[in-house]
Amino acid sequence: MELVLMDRKGDRIGVSIRRTLIYKFKEQLQEGMVFTISSSDVASNSDLYRPSRNEYKLNFTINTKVKLSKTVLVPTNVYSFTPAPDIFNESYDNNYLVDVIGVMIGVGVEREYERDGVKTKMNVIELDSNG
Repeated sequence: MELVLMDRKGDRIGVSIRRTLIYKFKEQLQEGMVFTISSSDVASNSDLYRPSRNEYKLNFTINTKVKLSKTVLVPTNVYSFTPAPDIFNESYDNNYLVDVIGVMIGVGVEREYERDGVKTKMNVIELDSNG
């Protein structure tokens, strides 16, 4: 399971939860809620697709603790939109996930591909490049 967490300044960090640990966190984690998280591992954010431009990511472990917080100091409008024409530019670094607003003009057929023994499903969504 992959998550993106955000702090009170709006900075984001990716989180990975191994399949064998999803049961432990599935009910605790809710979108839009604020948590205190402790005892996770810190790793380099070097995967093929990165959920944030943060240099690091968190890996939840069996020892990770997630506690609901009563604070409301986290912003609710957290998008940082990238103009669609920038994304279509060949020099754009597409290793990072982005927020984008555009006009969807088509949806492709779902495809499955395999890389290094891992199967992934993919679907191409077409956006109007004029955004």
